[in-house]
Amino acid sequence: HLCYPSSSCTGSAAAMSFLQVRPLDQLRARHTSHRWVGFGGFALTAVFCMSLLRERLDIREDHEPRRWCIGSRQLGFVTASPPALRSLRAAAPRHASATATRESTKVDARLEKLQQLAADGAAAEAEDFVYEMIDAGLKVGTEHYSALIDACAPSADLDRAERWLFRMQQLKVQPDRSTYNALLKVAAEAKQVEFATSWLQEMQQAGIEADVHSFRLILHAVRQSGKIGQMEPTFEYYMGAGLQPDLGCLNEVIGAYADVQDVAKVDEWLAIAELNLGLSPDVGTYNAVLGGHAAVGDMESAERIVERIVEQGIRPDLTTYRLLIGDGLGSRDFQTVNRWSKELEKSGLEMDGPTFESVIGAWSGVGDAEAAENWFAKMVDENLQTASALAIVADALVLGGGGEGAESAQEWVDQCRASGMKLTPGVYASLASADIFAGDFEQVEARLQQMESDGLEMDEDALSALLLAYANAEPQQSELAEQMFKQQLLGGMMQATRKVLEALRAAVGGQRCLDLRRELSLAQEFEPGKFERTVGNKPLSRASTSKRRWKQFRTEEVEPELKWE
Repeated sequence: HLCYPSSSCTGSAAAMSFLQVRPLDQLRARHTSHRWVGFGGFALTAVFCMSLLRERLDIREDHEPRRWCIGSRQLGFVTASPPALRSLRAAAPRHASATATRESTKVDARLEKLQQLAADGAAAEAEDFVYEMIDAGLKVGTEHYSALIDACAPSADLDRAERWLFRMQQLKVQPDRSTYNALLKVAAEAKQVEFATSWLQEMQQAGIEADVHSFRLILHAVRQSGKIGQMEPTFEYYMGAGLQPDLGCLNEVIGAYADVQDVAKVDEWLAIAELNLGLSPDVGTYNAVLGGHAAVGDMESAERIVERIVEQGIRPDLTTYRLLIGDGLGSRDFQTVNRWSKELEKSGLEMDGPTFESVIGAWSGVGDAEAAENWFAKMVDENLQTASALAIVADALVLGGGGEGAESAQEWVDQCRASGMKLTPGVYASLASADIFAGDFEQVEARLQQMESDGLEMDEDALSALLLAYANAEPQQSELAEQMFKQQLLGGMMQATRKVLEALRAAVGGQRCLDLRRELSLAQEFEPGKFERTVGNKPLSRASTSKRRWKQFRTEEVEPELKWE
Protein backbone atom coordinates (compact mmCIF):
# COMPACT_ATOMS: atom_id res chain seq x y z
CA HIS A 1 0.00 0.00 0.00
CA LEU A 2 2.84 2.36 0.75
CA CYS A 3 4.61 1.75 -2.57
CA TYR A 4 2.67 4.17 -4.74
CA PRO A 5 4.21 5.51 -8.01
CA SER A 6 4.68 9.25 -8.38
CA SER A 7 6.93 11.63 -10.25
CA SER A 8 9.40 11.82 -7.37
CA CYS A 9 12.07 9.35 -6.27
CA THR A 10 12.55 10.82 -2.82
CA GLY A 11 9.86 8.95 -0.91
CA SER A 12 11.72 5.71 -0.11
CA ALA A 13 13.59 6.91 2.97
CA ALA A 14 10.50 8.61 4.32
CA ALA A 15 8.49 5.41 3.94
CA MET A 16 11.11 3.39 5.80
CA SER A 17 11.17 5.90 8.63
CA PHE A 18 7.39 5.91 8.76
CA LEU A 19 7.25 2.11 8.98
CA GLN A 20 9.73 1.96 11.82
CA VAL A 21 7.76 4.18 14.16
CA ARG A 22 4.09 3.76 13.21
CA PRO A 23 1.76 1.01 14.47
CA LEU A 24 0.31 -1.00 11.63
CA ASP A 25 -3.21 0.27 12.12
CA GLN A 26 -1.88 3.78 11.42
CA LEU A 27 -0.19 2.51 8.26
CA ARG A 28 -3.47 1.11 7.01
CA ALA A 29 -5.31 4.33 7.86
CA ARG A 30 -2.88 6.61 6.04
CA HIS A 31 -2.03 4.73 2.86
CA THR A 32 -4.96 6.23 0.96
CA SER A 33 -3.93 9.84 1.58
CA HIS A 34 -0.13 9.82 1.13
CA ARG A 35 2.12 9.06 -1.85
CA TRP A 36 5.21 8.18 0.09
CA VAL A 37 7.30 6.30 -2.41
CA GLY A 38 8.64 7.47 -5.74
CA PHE A 39 8.79 5.07 -8.65
CA GLY A 40 12.57 4.76 -8.39
CA GLY A 41 12.38 3.63 -4.76
CA PHE A 42 9.49 1.23 -5.39
CA ALA A 43 11.39 -2.07 -5.44
CA LEU A 44 13.67 -1.32 -2.49
CA THR A 45 10.85 -0.14 -0.27
CA ALA A 46 8.58 -3.01 -1.26
CA VAL A 47 11.24 -5.54 -0.22
CA PHE A 48 11.86 -3.70 3.06
CA CYS A 49 8.16 -3.46 3.84
CA MET A 50 7.52 -7.14 3.22
CA SER A 51 10.47 -8.17 5.37
CA LEU A 52 9.30 -5.97 8.23
CA LEU A 53 5.69 -7.08 7.91
CA ARG A 54 6.71 -10.73 7.89
CA GLU A 55 8.57 -10.23 11.15
CA ARG A 56 5.78 -8.29 12.83
CA LEU A 57 2.83 -10.31 11.59
CA ASP A 58 4.14 -13.87 11.85
CA ILE A 59 3.63 -14.73 8.14
CA ARG A 60 3.95 -18.49 7.96
CA GLU A 61 6.18 -20.22 5.44
CA ASP A 62 3.57 -22.17 3.53
CA HIS A 63 1.09 -21.66 0.75
CA GLU A 64 -2.04 -21.80 2.89
CA PRO A 65 -3.75 -18.48 3.64
CA ARG A 66 -3.60 -17.77 7.38
CA ARG A 67 -5.39 -15.22 9.46
CA TRP A 68 -3.13 -12.76 11.21
CA CYS A 69 -3.82 -10.35 14.01
CA ILE A 70 -2.46 -7.28 15.70
CA GLY A 71 -3.73 -7.16 19.27
CA SER A 72 -7.38 -8.05 19.09
CA ARG A 73 -7.92 -6.42 15.70
CA GLN A 74 -8.25 -8.97 12.91
CA LEU A 75 -6.91 -7.43 9.73
CA GLY A 76 -7.01 -9.98 6.93
CA PHE A 77 -5.16 -12.81 5.22
CA VAL A 78 -1.53 -13.14 4.15
CA THR A 79 0.03 -15.87 2.05
CA ALA A 80 3.77 -16.21 1.63
CA SER A 81 5.63 -18.91 -0.26
CA PRO A 82 9.04 -20.18 0.89
CA PRO A 83 10.86 -18.97 -2.28
CA ALA A 84 9.46 -15.49 -1.83
CA LEU A 85 10.46 -15.36 1.82
CA ARG A 86 13.98 -16.58 1.02
CA SER A 87 14.29 -13.78 -1.54
CA LEU A 88 13.15 -11.24 1.00
CA ARG A 89 15.63 -12.49 3.58
CA ALA A 90 18.45 -12.26 1.07
CA ALA A 91 17.46 -8.81 -0.14
CA ALA A 92 16.65 -6.97 3.05
CA PRO A 93 18.08 -6.95 6.58
CA ARG A 94 16.01 -7.56 9.65
CA HIS A 95 14.34 -4.60 11.26
CA ALA A 96 16.64 -3.24 13.95
CA SER A 97 16.85 -0.20 16.13
CA ALA A 98 19.54 1.63 18.00
CA THR A 99 17.35 1.40 21.06
CA ALA A 100 17.46 -2.42 21.17
CA THR A 101 20.06 -2.44 23.98
CA ARG A 102 18.86 -1.12 27.32
CA GLU A 103 20.23 -0.99 30.79
CA SER A 104 19.56 -4.13 32.80
CA THR A 105 17.49 -2.25 35.35
CA LYS A 106 15.12 -1.05 32.65
CA VAL A 107 14.87 -4.56 31.21
CA ASP A 108 13.99 -5.88 34.67
CA ALA A 109 11.39 -3.16 35.07
CA ARG A 110 9.72 -4.16 31.80
CA LEU A 111 9.72 -7.83 32.81
CA GLU A 112 8.29 -6.96 36.22
CA LYS A 113 5.49 -5.03 34.56
CA LEU A 114 4.66 -7.99 32.32
CA GLN A 115 4.71 -10.32 35.30
CA GLN A 116 2.36 -8.01 37.18
CA LEU A 117 0.00 -7.92 34.20
CA ALA A 118 0.18 -11.72 34.13
CA ALA A 119 -0.69 -11.87 37.84
CA ASP A 120 -3.67 -9.60 37.14
CA GLY A 121 -4.75 -11.75 34.18
CA ALA A 122 -4.55 -8.73 31.87
CA ALA A 123 -3.69 -10.61 28.67
CA ALA A 124 -4.72 -7.84 26.27
CA GLU A 125 -2.69 -5.22 28.16
CA ALA A 126 0.32 -7.54 28.31
CA GLU A 127 0.07 -8.13 24.57
CA ASP A 128 -0.11 -4.40 23.88
CA PHE A 129 2.93 -3.85 26.10
CA VAL A 130 4.95 -6.43 24.14
CA TYR A 131 3.90 -4.78 20.88
CA GLU A 132 5.14 -1.46 22.26
CA MET A 133 8.49 -3.08 23.00
CA ILE A 134 8.66 -4.44 19.45
CA ASP A 135 7.68 -1.09 17.94
CA ALA A 136 10.40 0.61 20.00
CA GLY A 137 12.99 -1.84 18.68
CA LEU A 138 13.58 -3.44 22.08
CA LYS A 139 14.62 -7.04 22.42
CA VAL A 140 11.78 -9.32 23.50
CA GLY A 141 13.26 -12.40 25.14
CA THR A 142 11.96 -15.75 26.26
CA GLU A 143 11.06 -14.42 29.69
CA HIS A 144 8.87 -11.69 28.18
CA TYR A 145 7.00 -14.11 25.94
CA SER A 146 6.56 -16.51 28.87
CA ALA A 147 5.05 -13.77 31.02
CA LEU A 148 2.67 -12.82 28.21
CA ILE A 149 1.55 -16.42 27.75
CA ASP A 150 1.10 -16.72 31.52
CA ALA A 151 -1.24 -13.72 31.38
CA CYS A 152 -3.55 -15.76 29.13
CA ALA A 153 -4.27 -18.30 31.89
CA PRO A 154 -6.98 -16.51 33.92
CA SER A 155 -9.06 -15.95 30.78
CA ALA A 156 -8.19 -19.42 29.41
CA ASP A 157 -7.18 -17.76 26.13
CA LEU A 158 -5.66 -20.70 24.27
CA ASP A 159 -5.69 -18.95 20.90
CA ARG A 160 -3.65 -16.01 22.13
CA ALA A 161 -1.18 -18.29 23.92
CA GLU A 162 -0.65 -20.45 20.83
CA ARG A 163 -0.23 -17.40 18.62
CA TRP A 164 2.61 -16.07 20.77
CA LEU A 165 4.27 -19.48 21.00
CA PHE A 166 4.25 -19.58 17.20
CA ARG A 167 5.72 -16.09 17.04
CA MET A 168 8.53 -17.09 19.38
CA GLN A 169 9.40 -20.07 17.24
CA GLN A 170 9.31 -18.09 14.00
CA LEU A 171 11.60 -15.42 15.44
CA LYS A 172 14.02 -18.12 16.64
CA VAL A 173 13.36 -17.33 20.31
CA GLN A 174 13.63 -20.65 22.11
CA PRO A 175 10.90 -21.49 24.61
CA ASP A 176 12.12 -22.74 27.98
CA ARG A 177 10.52 -24.58 30.88
CA SER A 178 8.75 -21.44 32.12
CA THR A 179 7.20 -20.97 28.67
CA TYR A 180 5.82 -24.49 28.54
CA ASN A 181 4.63 -24.34 32.14
CA ALA A 182 2.75 -21.16 31.25
CA LEU A 183 1.16 -23.03 28.33
CA LEU A 184 0.23 -25.89 30.66
CA LYS A 185 -1.39 -23.39 33.00
CA VAL A 186 -3.45 -21.90 30.16
CA ALA A 187 -4.57 -25.38 29.06
CA ALA A 188 -5.52 -26.27 32.64
CA GLU A 189 -7.67 -23.17 33.05
CA ALA A 190 -9.25 -23.91 29.66
CA LYS A 191 -10.04 -27.46 30.90
CA GLN A 192 -8.15 -28.95 27.97
CA VAL A 193 -6.19 -31.99 29.13
CA GLU A 194 -5.25 -32.92 25.57
CA PHE A 195 -3.58 -29.56 24.95
CA ALA A 196 -1.69 -29.81 28.24
CA THR A 197 -0.45 -33.32 27.45
CA SER A 198 0.57 -32.29 23.94
CA TRP A 199 2.61 -29.32 25.17
CA LEU A 200 4.28 -31.44 27.85
CA GLN A 201 5.32 -33.93 25.16
CA GLU A 202 6.58 -31.10 22.95
CA MET A 203 8.62 -29.75 25.86
CA GLN A 204 10.21 -33.14 26.47
CA GLN A 205 10.93 -33.63 22.75
CA ALA A 206 12.72 -30.28 22.78
CA GLY A 207 15.03 -31.64 25.45
CA ILE A 208 13.53 -29.60 28.26
CA GLU A 209 13.03 -31.57 31.44
CA ALA A 210 9.64 -31.28 33.12
CA ASP A 211 9.62 -30.38 36.80
CA VAL A 212 7.21 -30.96 39.65
CA HIS A 213 5.38 -27.74 38.73
CA SER A 214 4.71 -29.24 35.29
CA PHE A 215 3.39 -32.38 37.02
CA ARG A 216 1.11 -30.28 39.21
CA LEU A 217 -0.28 -28.35 36.23
CA ILE A 218 -1.10 -31.57 34.37
CA LEU A 219 -3.03 -32.80 37.41
CA HIS A 220 -4.76 -29.43 37.66
CA ALA A 221 -5.81 -29.74 34.02
CA VAL A 222 -7.34 -33.15 34.72
CA ARG A 223 -9.15 -31.75 37.75
CA GLN A 224 -10.46 -28.72 35.87
CA SER A 225 -11.69 -30.85 32.99
CA GLY A 226 -13.77 -32.98 35.35
CA LYS A 227 -12.29 -36.17 33.87
CA ILE A 228 -11.66 -37.62 37.31
CA GLY A 229 -11.24 -41.12 35.94
CA GLN A 230 -7.94 -39.97 34.40
CA MET A 231 -6.54 -38.68 37.68
CA GLU A 232 -4.99 -41.84 39.11
CA PRO A 233 -3.62 -43.14 35.76
CA THR A 234 -2.09 -39.74 35.09
CA PHE A 235 -0.55 -39.62 38.55
CA GLU A 236 0.89 -43.12 38.13
CA TYR A 237 2.21 -42.41 34.61
CA TYR A 238 4.20 -39.34 35.55
CA MET A 239 5.53 -40.93 38.72
CA GLY A 240 6.73 -43.78 36.53
CA ALA A 241 8.42 -41.23 34.31
CA GLY A 242 10.51 -40.07 37.26
CA LEU A 243 8.51 -37.04 38.43
CA GLN A 244 8.12 -37.00 42.21
CA PRO A 245 4.90 -35.38 43.49
CA ASP A 246 4.84 -32.69 46.14
CA LEU A 247 2.02 -31.51 48.36
CA GLY A 248 0.69 -29.32 45.56
CA CYS A 249 0.22 -32.41 43.38
CA LEU A 250 -1.43 -34.26 46.24
CA ASN A 251 -3.78 -31.37 46.91
CA GLU A 252 -4.89 -31.42 43.27
CA VAL A 253 -5.75 -35.13 43.51
CA ILE A 254 -7.61 -34.79 46.80
CA GLY A 255 -9.32 -31.62 45.60
CA ALA A 256 -10.47 -33.36 42.43
CA TYR A 257 -12.20 -36.11 44.41
CA ALA A 258 -13.60 -33.55 46.85
CA ASP A 259 -15.10 -31.67 43.88
CA VAL A 260 -17.15 -34.73 42.96
CA GLN A 261 -17.89 -35.50 46.63
CA ASP A 262 -16.08 -38.85 46.58
CA VAL A 263 -15.05 -38.76 50.25
CA ALA A 264 -13.84 -42.37 50.22
CA LYS A 265 -11.18 -41.44 47.65
CA VAL A 266 -10.41 -38.24 49.56
CA ASP A 267 -9.60 -40.22 52.72
CA GLU A 268 -7.72 -42.87 50.73
CA TRP A 269 -5.39 -40.32 49.13
CA LEU A 270 -4.73 -38.63 52.45
CA ALA A 271 -3.53 -42.00 53.74
CA ILE A 272 -1.46 -42.58 50.57
CA ALA A 273 0.28 -39.26 51.12
CA GLU A 274 1.24 -40.08 54.67
CA LEU A 275 2.02 -43.80 54.39
CA ASN A 276 3.22 -44.31 50.81
CA LEU A 277 4.60 -41.01 49.59
CA GLY A 278 6.10 -39.84 52.86
CA LEU A 279 4.49 -36.43 52.56
CA SER A 280 3.39 -34.46 55.63
CA PRO A 281 0.05 -32.84 54.89
CA ASP A 282 -0.17 -29.10 55.40
CA VAL A 283 -3.19 -26.91 56.06
CA GLY A 284 -3.96 -26.83 52.32
CA THR A 285 -4.12 -30.62 52.20
CA TYR A 286 -6.38 -30.83 55.22
CA ASN A 287 -8.58 -28.08 53.80
CA ALA A 288 -9.06 -30.16 50.65
CA VAL A 289 -10.09 -33.16 52.79
CA LEU A 290 -12.32 -31.00 54.99
CA GLY A 291 -13.97 -29.49 51.93
CA GLY A 292 -14.87 -32.93 50.60
CA HIS A 293 -16.64 -33.91 53.82
CA ALA A 294 -18.33 -30.53 54.17
CA ALA A 295 -19.62 -30.75 50.59
CA VAL A 296 -21.62 -33.89 51.42
CA GLY A 297 -22.89 -32.40 54.69
CA ASP A 298 -20.72 -34.60 56.91
CA MET A 299 -19.84 -31.85 59.36
CA GLU A 300 -18.93 -34.35 62.09
CA SER A 301 -16.04 -35.69 59.99
CA ALA A 302 -15.12 -32.16 58.93
CA GLU A 303 -14.82 -31.08 62.57
CA ARG A 304 -12.65 -34.12 63.32
CA ILE A 305 -10.30 -32.95 60.58
CA VAL A 306 -10.02 -29.61 62.36
CA GLU A 307 -9.17 -31.38 65.62
CA ARG A 308 -6.48 -33.32 63.78
CA ILE A 309 -5.04 -30.12 62.34
CA VAL A 310 -4.77 -28.58 65.80
CA GLU A 311 -3.26 -31.74 67.30
CA GLN A 312 -0.46 -31.64 64.72
CA GLY A 313 0.35 -28.05 65.61
CA ILE A 314 -1.00 -26.65 62.34
CA ARG A 315 -2.95 -23.43 62.59
CA PRO A 316 -6.27 -23.36 60.72
CA ASP A 317 -6.43 -20.56 58.15
CA LEU A 318 -9.26 -18.49 56.72
CA THR A 319 -10.07 -21.18 54.17
CA THR A 320 -10.57 -23.69 56.99
CA TYR A 321 -13.15 -21.46 58.62
CA ARG A 322 -14.86 -20.64 55.34
CA LEU A 323 -15.31 -24.35 54.64
CA LEU A 324 -16.78 -24.93 58.10
CA ILE A 325 -19.09 -21.92 58.11
CA GLY A 326 -20.17 -22.30 54.51
CA ASP A 327 -21.44 -19.54 52.24
CA GLY A 328 -25.19 -20.02 52.43
CA LEU A 329 -25.37 -22.29 49.41
CA GLY A 330 -24.59 -25.54 51.23
CA SER A 331 -26.15 -27.43 54.10
CA ARG A 332 -25.30 -25.67 57.39
CA ASP A 333 -27.54 -25.28 60.42
CA PHE A 334 -27.71 -22.33 62.76
CA GLN A 335 -25.57 -23.98 65.46
CA THR A 336 -22.72 -24.75 63.02
CA VAL A 337 -22.66 -21.25 61.59
CA ASN A 338 -22.86 -19.68 65.04
CA ARG A 339 -20.11 -21.86 66.56
CA TRP A 340 -17.55 -21.44 63.83
CA SER A 341 -18.25 -17.75 63.33
CA LYS A 342 -17.32 -17.23 66.97
CA GLU A 343 -14.24 -19.45 66.58
CA LEU A 344 -13.20 -17.34 63.58
CA GLU A 345 -13.46 -14.16 65.62
CA LYS A 346 -11.39 -15.67 68.44
CA SER A 347 -8.71 -17.00 66.04
CA GLY A 348 -7.10 -13.58 65.61
CA LEU A 349 -6.74 -14.12 61.84
CA GLU A 350 -6.84 -11.00 59.69
CA MET A 351 -10.10 -11.10 57.77
CA ASP A 352 -10.30 -10.66 54.02
CA GLY A 353 -13.13 -9.92 51.61
CA PRO A 354 -13.94 -13.51 50.57
CA THR A 355 -14.17 -14.62 54.21
CA PHE A 356 -16.52 -11.78 55.14
CA GLU A 357 -18.63 -12.59 52.09
CA SER A 358 -18.78 -16.26 53.03
CA VAL A 359 -19.87 -15.57 56.61
CA ILE A 360 -22.50 -13.05 55.50
CA GLY A 361 -23.83 -15.60 53.02
CA ALA A 362 -23.92 -18.30 55.70
CA TRP A 363 -25.97 -16.13 58.07
CA SER A 364 -28.26 -15.19 55.22
CA GLY A 365 -28.62 -18.88 54.36
CA VAL A 366 -29.87 -19.75 57.85
CA GLY A 367 -32.29 -16.83 57.72
CA ASP A 368 -30.63 -14.52 60.26
CA ALA A 369 -30.69 -11.15 58.51
CA GLU A 370 -29.57 -9.31 61.65
CA ALA A 371 -26.39 -11.37 61.98
CA ALA A 372 -25.69 -10.97 58.27
CA GLU A 373 -26.05 -7.20 58.63
CA ASN A 374 -23.74 -7.14 61.67
CA TRP A 375 -21.02 -8.96 59.76
CA PHE A 376 -21.43 -6.64 56.80
CA ALA A 377 -21.02 -3.69 59.19
CA LYS A 378 -17.72 -5.22 60.35
CA MET A 379 -16.71 -5.60 56.71
CA VAL A 380 -17.42 -1.92 56.10
CA ASP A 381 -15.42 -0.97 59.21
CA GLU A 382 -12.45 -2.83 57.70
CA ASN A 383 -13.07 -1.06 54.37
CA LEU A 384 -13.39 -4.43 52.63
CA GLN A 385 -16.98 -4.14 51.43
CA THR A 386 -17.82 -5.52 47.98
CA ALA A 387 -20.84 -5.36 45.71
CA SER A 388 -21.26 -9.14 46.10
CA ALA A 389 -21.51 -8.89 49.88
CA LEU A 390 -23.83 -5.89 49.60
CA ALA A 391 -26.16 -7.88 47.33
CA ILE A 392 -26.27 -10.77 49.82
CA VAL A 393 -27.05 -8.64 52.86
CA ALA A 394 -29.58 -6.53 50.97
CA ASP A 395 -31.35 -9.68 49.80
CA ALA A 396 -31.42 -11.05 53.37
CA LEU A 397 -32.79 -7.78 54.78
CA VAL A 398 -35.46 -7.37 52.10
CA LEU A 399 -36.72 -10.96 52.41
CA GLY A 400 -36.37 -11.39 56.16
CA GLY A 401 -36.69 -7.94 57.68
CA GLY A 402 -40.03 -6.71 56.37
CA GLY A 403 -40.45 -2.99 55.75
CA GLU A 404 -37.66 -2.02 58.15
CA GLY A 405 -35.34 -4.52 56.49
CA ALA A 406 -36.02 -3.00 53.08
CA GLU A 407 -35.24 0.46 54.45
CA SER A 408 -32.01 -0.80 55.99
CA ALA A 409 -31.02 -2.45 52.71
CA GLN A 410 -31.60 0.80 50.83
CA GLU A 411 -29.56 2.72 53.40
CA TRP A 412 -26.63 0.34 52.97
CA VAL A 413 -26.84 0.69 49.19
CA ASP A 414 -26.90 4.48 49.44
CA GLN A 415 -23.95 4.47 51.86
CA CYS A 416 -21.88 2.19 49.63
CA ARG A 417 -22.69 4.24 46.55
CA ALA A 418 -21.65 7.42 48.36
CA SER A 419 -18.34 5.76 49.32
CA GLY A 420 -17.55 5.21 45.65
CA MET A 421 -18.55 1.57 45.29
CA LYS A 422 -19.62 0.61 41.78
CA LEU A 423 -22.97 -1.13 42.12
CA THR A 424 -23.84 -4.17 40.05
CA PRO A 425 -27.10 -5.49 38.57
CA GLY A 426 -27.11 -8.06 41.37
CA VAL A 427 -27.51 -5.27 43.94
CA TYR A 428 -30.52 -3.82 42.13
CA ALA A 429 -32.01 -7.30 41.80
CA SER A 430 -31.53 -7.98 45.52
CA LEU A 431 -33.48 -4.81 46.38
CA ALA A 432 -36.34 -6.24 44.32
CA SER A 433 -36.32 -9.63 46.09
CA ALA A 434 -39.65 -9.12 47.84
CA ASP A 435 -41.30 -8.03 44.58
CA ILE A 436 -39.83 -11.06 42.81
CA PHE A 437 -41.30 -13.38 45.40
CA ALA A 438 -44.66 -11.61 45.28
CA GLY A 439 -44.72 -11.76 41.48
CA ASP A 440 -44.97 -7.98 41.19
CA PHE A 441 -43.16 -7.93 37.88
CA GLU A 442 -44.03 -4.31 37.17
CA GLN A 443 -42.11 -3.19 40.26
CA VAL A 444 -39.18 -5.38 39.23
CA GLU A 445 -39.24 -3.88 35.74
CA ALA A 446 -39.25 -0.38 37.27
CA ARG A 447 -36.27 -1.28 39.47
CA LEU A 448 -34.30 -2.56 36.48
CA GLN A 449 -35.21 0.51 34.43
CA GLN A 450 -33.74 2.62 37.22
CA MET A 451 -30.63 0.45 37.04
CA GLU A 452 -30.27 1.12 33.31
CA SER A 453 -30.80 4.85 33.82
CA ASP A 454 -27.92 4.69 36.33
CA GLY A 455 -25.69 3.42 33.54
CA LEU A 456 -25.75 -0.35 34.11
CA GLU A 457 -26.81 -2.90 31.53
CA MET A 458 -28.89 -5.96 32.29
CA ASP A 459 -26.84 -9.07 33.01
CA GLU A 460 -27.74 -12.65 33.87
CA ASP A 461 -28.51 -11.74 37.51
CA ALA A 462 -31.02 -9.10 36.47
CA LEU A 463 -32.54 -11.20 33.68
CA SER A 464 -32.96 -14.19 36.00
CA ALA A 465 -34.64 -11.96 38.59
CA LEU A 466 -37.10 -10.59 36.05
CA LEU A 467 -37.91 -14.04 34.65
CA LEU A 468 -38.60 -15.30 38.20
CA ALA A 469 -40.92 -12.35 38.77
CA TYR A 470 -42.84 -13.33 35.63
CA ALA A 471 -42.92 -16.92 36.92
CA ASN A 472 -44.39 -15.89 40.30
CA ALA A 473 -46.99 -13.50 38.87
CA GLU A 474 -50.65 -14.42 39.04
CA PRO A 475 -51.54 -15.16 36.32
CA GLN A 476 -48.08 -16.28 35.21
CA GLN A 477 -46.59 -14.00 32.56
CA SER A 478 -45.13 -16.65 30.25
CA GLU A 479 -45.38 -14.53 27.10
CA LEU A 480 -43.54 -11.60 28.68
CA ALA A 481 -40.85 -13.97 29.95
CA GLU A 482 -40.39 -15.50 26.50
CA GLN A 483 -40.28 -12.08 24.86
CA MET A 484 -37.66 -10.77 27.31
CA PHE A 485 -35.54 -13.91 26.96
CA LYS A 486 -35.52 -13.66 23.16
CA GLN A 487 -34.80 -9.95 23.25
CA GLN A 488 -31.74 -10.37 25.43
CA LEU A 489 -30.29 -13.39 23.62
CA LEU A 490 -31.01 -12.35 20.05
CA GLY A 491 -29.57 -8.93 20.80
CA GLY A 492 -26.28 -10.59 21.71
CA MET A 493 -26.45 -9.06 25.17
CA MET A 494 -25.78 -12.24 27.14
CA GLN A 495 -25.54 -16.01 26.98
CA ALA A 496 -28.07 -18.59 28.05
CA THR A 497 -26.41 -19.62 31.30
CA ARG A 498 -27.72 -22.28 33.62
CA LYS A 499 -29.41 -19.90 36.02
CA VAL A 500 -31.09 -17.98 33.18
CA LEU A 501 -32.45 -21.23 31.77
CA GLU A 502 -33.67 -22.32 35.21
CA ALA A 503 -35.57 -19.05 35.61
CA LEU A 504 -36.97 -19.35 32.08
CA ARG A 505 -38.13 -22.89 32.80
CA ALA A 506 -39.98 -21.66 35.90
CA ALA A 507 -41.74 -19.02 33.80
CA VAL A 508 -42.65 -20.92 30.61
CA GLY A 509 -42.45 -24.60 31.57
CA GLY A 510 -39.97 -27.29 30.70
CA GLN A 511 -41.28 -28.16 27.24
CA ARG A 512 -41.47 -24.56 26.04
CA CYS A 513 -38.02 -23.91 27.47
CA LEU A 514 -36.72 -26.82 25.38
CA ASP A 515 -38.52 -25.50 22.27
CA LEU A 516 -36.97 -22.05 22.74
CA ARG A 517 -33.50 -23.53 23.09
CA ARG A 518 -33.96 -25.41 19.84
CA GLU A 519 -35.45 -22.37 18.13
CA LEU A 520 -32.51 -20.18 19.16
CA SER A 521 -29.96 -22.96 18.58
CA LEU A 522 -28.73 -22.91 22.16
CA ALA A 523 -26.43 -25.88 22.55
CA GLN A 524 -25.50 -25.44 26.20
CA GLU A 525 -27.14 -27.97 28.47
CA PHE A 526 -27.75 -27.68 32.18
CA GLU A 527 -29.11 -29.67 35.04
CA PRO A 528 -31.67 -27.90 37.21
CA GLY A 529 -30.11 -27.01 40.55
CA LYS A 530 -31.21 -28.35 43.86
CA PHE A 531 -33.50 -25.77 45.36
CA GLU A 532 -32.82 -24.67 48.89
CA ARG A 533 -35.76 -22.71 50.21
CA THR A 534 -39.44 -22.41 49.35
CA VAL A 535 -42.33 -20.41 50.67
CA GLY A 536 -45.61 -21.85 49.53
CA ASN A 537 -45.13 -22.83 45.92
CA LYS A 538 -43.09 -19.79 44.87
CA PRO A 539 -39.41 -19.78 44.01
CA LEU A 540 -37.19 -17.61 46.17
CA SER A 541 -33.89 -16.15 45.08
CA ARG A 542 -30.76 -14.48 46.31
CA ALA A 543 -28.86 -12.09 44.07
CA SER A 544 -25.23 -11.29 43.75
CA THR A 545 -22.31 -11.15 41.37
CA SER A 546 -19.46 -13.62 40.79
CA LYS A 547 -19.97 -16.46 43.32
CA ARG A 548 -23.59 -15.56 44.12
CA ARG A 549 -26.18 -16.95 41.75
CA TRP A 550 -29.91 -16.42 41.47
CA LYS A 551 -31.51 -19.71 42.40
CA GLN A 552 -34.83 -21.20 41.44
CA PHE A 553 -36.42 -23.38 44.08
CA ARG A 554 -38.61 -26.37 43.46
CA THR A 555 -42.34 -25.88 43.41
CA GLU A 556 -44.86 -28.35 44.76
CA GLU A 557 -45.85 -29.40 41.24
CA VAL A 558 -42.60 -30.79 39.86
CA GLU A 559 -42.54 -31.43 36.13
CA PRO A 560 -40.83 -34.66 34.97
CA GLU A 561 -37.23 -34.23 33.89
CA LEU A 562 -36.63 -34.15 30.15
CA LYS A 563 -33.84 -35.91 28.28
CA TRP A 564 -32.03 -32.65 27.48
CA GLU A 565 -31.68 -31.98 31.18
